[in-house]
Amino acid sequence: CSNSSRQTLPYAHSPALDKFCCDFSTIASVTASCARRLPSLRSPLYQFSSMLSAMHTALPAAPQGHVQARSVTRTAAPRCSAVISPICSLRQLPGSRPFAHSVAPMRRRRGLHVCAAWGDPIEWQPAQVVNSSREAEGMQRLVVDIGAVADKYMVPGQYIQMRIGEGKPGFFAIASPPEESRNNQGVVELLIKAVPDTASEQLAATKPSDAVEVSPVMGNGFKVGQLPLDQFPTLLLFATGSGIAPVKALIESEDLQLSGRTSVKLYYGTRAEDTTPYRKEAEEWAAKGVELINVYSSDKQGYVQDIFAKEPKFEDGSRVGAVLCGQKQMAEQITQTLIEMGVDKERILMNF
Repeated sequence: CSNSSRQTLPYAHSPALDKFCCDFSTIASVTASCARRLPSLRSPLYQFSSMLSAMHTALPAAPQGHVQARSVTRTAAPRCSAVISPICSLRQLPGSRPFAHSVAPMRRRRGLHVCAAWGDPIEWQPAQVVNSSREAEGMQRLVVDIGAVADKYMVPGQYIQMRIGEGKPGFFAIASPPEESRNNQGVVELLIKAVPDTASEQLAATKPSDAVEVSPVMGNGFKVGQLPLDQFPTLLLFATGSGIAPVKALIESEDLQLSGRTSVKLYYGTRAEDTTPYRKEAEEWAAKGVELINVYSSDKQGYVQDIFAKEPKFEDGSRVGAVLCGQKQMAEQITQTLIEMGVDKERILMNF
């Protein structure tokens, strides 16, 4: 929601009912009101409202000290469990979709906080495209000046949201290492896979000097401090598609201490050679000690997870660490295979 729209939300607090966060009857009333305004969700909302009313009727009398529901006006997303939006309770309602996609988006004013789905509000900041070049088929290398926002980019694997004007944003992992953004005074590199009818397609089409907006730096990144050099001489890196971007940042940083590792392999899956970005950089990675195994799905030899499953098992999986980024099915299957090979699940790192 936007701060330009003030909403009246139910507020209730009771020590005996903290776990319910709010009053059943109040939510039932608000849900019924929503049902009248949302024809596409009318039936499930009315069912939910009736269920809550029945639960409220079945509750015992409120204990002493209970504060009856009253209205308070909020202009930002609730941050306390005692003050919530009743629509949050509809997330698991059968047949319903996330509320943010069920109604037309509100008109926003530049410079205001905007809620991203069910998360915290976002303070959008102006940024500017510095350079844009074709990296591979369907992949665009975007260099963007994000200014002081880059000061919070501390760990490879962190990401930002980016959009054009008031358009829908996309999520993009930063492809340049943190120290490079500091040396370049806030300029970062992104890898944009142009997907039709999405923010990425619009951003991939931008040109130098075009204005964009960015969120603060998000995520914890790859916590490679969990893979100390003396305990994990073997490192395995896995990526697919544009998931190579944060892995590139990790390799080009000093965080992995590559020169001190016994073995570092990167399994990277793309459709074919012409859809594979960073082919020139791969030569530099090899010079640092990274062995690259390209997996092309067009060769019909399988995907990254299939190729890795054929690898011999480790002599001691407890001394192996891994970093994953990319397609969900790949990450899940690789994780399962690594665990079966004796790798500790806590040493399999992802950036989210």
